[in-house]
Amino acid sequence: MLKSFKKLIASWATKSLAVGAVATVIDVSIGSFLVYVVQLPTAISAMLALAIGTTVNFLGQRRYAFNEKKVATPALRWALMTAAQSLVHGQLVHVLRDWWGVPYPLAKMGSDVLIFGVLQLVLLRVFVFARPRAEAATSSPSESAPEQAVEPAPP
Repeated sequence: MLKSFKKLIASWATKSLAVGAVATVIDVSIGSFLVYVVQLPTAISAMLALAIGTTVNFLGQRRYAFNEKKVATPALRWALMTAAQSLVHGQLVHVLRDWWGVPYPLAKMGSDVLIFGVLQLVLLRVFVFARPRAEAATSSPSESAPEQAVEPAPP
């Protein structure tokens, strides 16, 4: 059981969720400040806060959850994924707060769960930080063992 727990803690999904949680705290704090102190409109506040939170999230995902060396290709894929999510997310926060009267932090957190929950985990693994098909197909436990030297057959 301890081995399974250690494996769970070390998994990319657990690390990804932890990075996302930190980024969300930063995001909600900034968004709340913009809504309540600066008094910007809800959708603008949500999108600005998300821009900062998602940057923190990308850098954390890249470094801690996926240990990705490349920057440009994952960053471009992240930007495409986030642009689509941001549009939907900002409007959902707007509807929840401005139409239904849900307090900003709850509207924001609810939207985060819907938009950046399980779906984003899947998109991160298969789109943003996807392994090349050849690498993914050949990465079985038996093939990851050190290779043994093979002597050529005598002539």
